[in-house]
Amino acid sequence: IICWNFQRAGHPHFYNFVKEYKKEFSPNLFCLLKPRVSGARVDDIITKIRYPNSLRVEANGFAGGIWLCWNGDLMVDIFNIHSQVVHVKICSMMSSDHFFCSIVCRSPHAAKRRELWHFLSSLAILVEGPWMLADDFNSILDGDERKGGASISHVGCKWFGEFLFDNALRDLGASGAKFTWYREGHRGGLFERLDRVFTNEAWVHNF
Repeated sequence: IICWNFQRAGHPHFYNFVKEYKKEFSPNLFCLLKPRVSGARVDDIITKIRYPNSLRVEANGFAGGIWLCWNGDLMVDIFNIHSQVVHVKICSMMSSDHFFCSIVCRSPHAAKRRELWHFLSSLAILVEGPWMLADDFNSILDGDERKGGASISHVGCKWFGEFLFDNALRDLGASGAKFTWYREGHRGGLFERLDRVFTNEAWVHNF
């Protein structure tokens, strides 16, 4: 699985980047967030990256947007499509392995952010088996996950932490750079860790 918050699917080098990722990692499922492309052009792009199956949540201008593309090695059952998340069940065609997967692209607007926590919590009640939640949560847990910019929203951190605790989700961890997002600005800009993967207990036991 590759989840990529690229934000520029219309970039002239986009296809080369995808080709290199596919060559190195051979992903059966390729998820793209905030593509900044919508409408008929999306179909053309997905055809060119050569995945026979796909679904998408359209971008709203430069905001949001989720694309899921997968090959014939997987069967993907669509359970819920929300403006900020796609929730599916993924089954291997080669074995009996399966898991639930929620690809998240959380809104920058505060009211919609809170709405997403409630929606994901409602999904958690229904999930029976391994569950992975991945990508852009647009939130941090504490000040250590941010560098630069204005002071953090302690209320936002609290809501995020409560969501994880209430649903027994754990951070899968990461390697590489500490921060996953950067915005230019005065005094060195703003760095945050917004992209991450969480799993439930069943995932830990199975994988």
